[in-house]
Amino acid sequence: MSAQMEKMASSIEIKIDGNHFLEIYRDKPHQLNKMTPANIHSVELCDGEWGKEGSVTRWTFTHDGRMMTVTCITGVAKNSVTYRICEGDLLAAYKTMAAIISVDKEGDKNLVTWTFEYEKKDESIPNADMLIQLGLSITKDINAYNLNK
Repeated sequence: MSAQMEKMASSIEIKIDGNHFLEIYRDKPHQLNKMTPANIHSVELCDGEWGKEGSVTRWTFTHDGRMMTVTCITGVAKNSVTYRICEGDLLAAYKTMAAIISVDKEGDKNLVTWTFEYEKKDESIPNADMLIQLGLSITKDINAYNLNK
């Protein structure tokens, strides 16, 4: 029986400007290791330009207690950035995986939403709950780092 595409999402409010948050993720992900060193260890540009559609980046991060690496193709929209994983550790369990980070305003609140779209290689593979938690943890770290600047 083949696995189906699945989607998980969770939102968190941030105190910093939503555009600034998105700019960090889209244009300056190589600085994330300073803001969330327990989670992200490095982001390297492999091809293209930072923040540009189709650029390729390699991320080294800690997930579920393990150091992992993924290579992603960047998608850019007005209020979001998408990282479509094209190789790396997560593809051992998932046929496809994409992380979408979007920022929306609700009144005077800025909400960051992490959405993971994925297809498991088989039904024994866990859902992306831990990845959602990682995204929320990273968001909290970025928010705190930038509030204290």
